[in-house]
Amino acid sequence: MSNCVEEKKRDSYNEDVDVVATEDDEHILHPEIRQAAERRLVRKLDFRLLPTIVIIFIMNYIDRVAITSARLKGLETDLGLTDIQYDTVVAILYVSYCPAQIPSNMLLNYVTRPTFYIGTCVVLWGLTSALTGVTHNFAGIIACRLFIGIPELDVRLD
Repeated sequence: MSNCVEEKKRDSYNEDVDVVATEDDEHILHPEIRQAAERRLVRKLDFRLLPTIVIIFIMNYIDRVAITSARLKGLETDLGLTDIQYDTVVAILYVSYCPAQIPSNMLLNYVTRPTFYIGTCVVLWGLTSALTGVTHNFAGIIACRLFIGIPELDVRLD
C-alpha cells in the first residue's frame, strides 16, 4: 500500500484538482495537535509584538502631552511665543494629520510589506518628535508640528 492517497476534488470553478496527502499529514492536521501548535504560535507572536506595541503606545502618549508639559516648563518664554502662537502650535498638528489619513490608508493597501511602511512611519515620527526639542523659534516648532502629523497618523493607537 502506498503512503500517498490521491483523490480528485472540485474547487469553486468546477475544475479537477489533484490533492496528494501523506500519512504524516494526518498527524499534523489532527485537530488537537493543530490547536496546540496554533496556541504556541499565538503566544509567540504575543510575546514578540505586544511589548513593541505597548512601548509605541506609551511614547505616543508622552508625545501628545509633551507640548502641554513643555508650556508649564517655559516653552513660551524660550521660543518667544504668544498665547495665540502657542495655540497655533498645538492645533497645527491636525492640519497635516487629518488630510493625510485617507491617502495613507489607501497607500497601505498597495504596500506589499506593511511592516516596512509602519516601521518607517514610527522612525520618522520619532525623529520629528526629537527634532522638536532643538527648535529655537515659532517657525521651527510649527514646521516640526506640521511634519509630525504625517507619520503620527500611522502610529496613533487610539
